[in-house]
Amino acid sequence: MKRFYPAIRLAVACLVLAIGLRTWLVMGLIEPVTVAGSSMAPTLRGIFVAAQCPKCHHAFSVGAEFAARTEAVTCPQCARSNVPLAALAWQHGDRIWIDRTTLRWRAPQRWEVVVARNPEDAAELCVKRVAGLPGETLALRDGNVLVDGAIFVKSLDQQHLLRQLVHREISNSHRWQPAETTHWRWNGSDWQHEVWRPNLQRSNPQRPNPQRPNPQRRSMQQDDAIDWLRYQHPRAKPLTDDVTYNAGLTRQLNLVDEFMLSAELMVKGEGTLGLALNDGTARATVTLQLPGGELTLSESGQRGSTTQLAMASRQRLALGKVLLEFSNFDGQLLLTIDGRVELRRPWPITKAAGTDSPVSIGVQGMEVWLDELKLYRDTYHCTRAVDSRPPLIGGWLLGAEDYFLLGDNSPISLDSRRWGPVPRRLLVGRLLGEPSAGR
Repeated sequence: MKRFYPAIRLAVACLVLAIGLRTWLVMGLIEPVTVAGSSMAPTLRGIFVAAQCPKCHHAFSVGAEFAARTEAVTCPQCARSNVPLAALAWQHGDRIWIDRTTLRWRAPQRWEVVVARNPEDAAELCVKRVAGLPGETLALRDGNVLVDGAIFVKSLDQQHLLRQLVHREISNSHRWQPAETTHWRWNGSDWQHEVWRPNLQRSNPQRPNPQRPNPQRRSMQQDDAIDWLRYQHPRAKPLTDDVTYNAGLTRQLNLVDEFMLSAELMVKGEGTLGLALNDGTARATVTLQLPGGELTLSESGQRGSTTQLAMASRQRLALGKVLLEFSNFDGQLLLTIDGRVELRRPWPITKAAGTDSPVSIGVQGMEVWLDELKLYRDTYHCTRAVDSRPPLIGGWLLGAEDYFLLGDNSPISLDSRRWGPVPRRLLVGRLLGEPSAGR
């Protein structure tokens, strides 16, 4: 009989779980719904069409309401124009679960995704993100959220929630460009930097002709400088807050200047790793000497202070692949390795000037592999949605029970920019499982 005890315990546990889930569903504590609109795209999709580029075979989504306005779009991966949308079948929106219990015993947190009743129509549920908390004065300026007059600086985890994918290198898309003479090579799945080594096996070395370039000397001279791999936006156009999901929507695009470089990095040997970030006005370059871990920041050509990489990060680099992230969101320059902050500095806030080459990665004297190479931008919070009234001058003052809600798809979202602060009594619940942008 004892041999049946594990099976009996499993059956009882499954029965209790089933009864619990059924009770929660019947009582409405957990409620399944399907997203209908596009105000939270790309984090959550409403009804959409699934398109695929005939050139690079990249699959992407376009909101159904926007796809109905245009017959073709530009591929966000390879920039091919005239990717057809006509005759594509509409897909159901994302399926989500509403947790109606959590917000009964704790207050909503900033940047948390919540479900609220539409203040203009209580029968309609809306999915939004919490941007402002009770008692604050909230304003929007140049794409940023200001709390009590200062730009709110997001943590790394909050950056992950709000970042929007610009490009993921899954093929040699020609967006990442090495110099004409370089040791960078695309290997079909990642970028690799090779170390030049002279051929020591030559049997009859010839004296170099002073009138002709010496390839060996040229390569050796190159090894004395950082060999850069630079991101170049298609058609050399500056990056904007354009969203492929909104294809067919006519509006004034905004220049963006807050970026995040993300890559899975592996190094071999001794040398220098360089990271550069350019927002169109200011430029920061970080150099990391390995294996010693000496980290130096230069801003606009001026060499700054030198710090030491944490021992934990040096060990991770020595053992294998690490996740490297480098960003300038919210007036803060941030460098992390596997989530550990290695550099945090203020970054100048200016009106976006526009850039088509925001990030670069360079190497000197060692082998490097870059996998999952991605470029993100911060969510640009427009002061108002398309065809909506101008916002309040000076921002919104939130009461003791008020929250300010925004949609991730800022150009079209109907949210607190139109409604004003939303009282807590209209918040229905939160999502089970936090969604992430940049799908």
